[in-house]
Amino acid sequence: MGSARSGHWGPRTTRPSTDECPALDVRKLNLQPHQTELILKGHTIQIVHTRMHFGGSRPWFICSGCQERRAILYIGTFTCRTCAKLAYASPRDYRHDRAKRQAQKIRTRLQWSRDPLDVDGPKPKWMRWPTFHTLVARHAELKRRWMERYL
Repeated sequence: MGSARSGHWGPRTTRPSTDECPALDVRKLNLQPHQTELILKGHTIQIVHTRMHFGGSRPWFICSGCQERRAILYIGTFTCRTCAKLAYASPRDYRHDRAKRQAQKIRTRLQWSRDPLDVDGPKPKWMRWPTFHTLVARHAELKRRWMERYL
């Protein structure tokens, strides 16, 4: 049957990851509700819109490979993650690397510097105190887990 990690490739897999490839995210573009295509570097990217429950619409790219709706296309091939044969970076991370990445994500949410070794900042305006205390406690645990590597 094998051990719990018998199918794990680890960080040495040869497939490029989504972090290594530049991406185009439809959610970060300022598209008009009637816009049906986007032309970049001579490539035409089809855009479709779906209706939202409470009004408005949400734009999607159409992947040039599988013709499915996707929020993110990868530049170069203008295809989705599956068609570009990209892997996510997080499964390749070791325990301490994953802890560092999660701590950076919390620091971004708290509007602090992304470096976990920097001094912690104040509570962001409008964030509730219980949420702030929960995030700070989680950040401290992740920072401790990340620093175990160096102790």
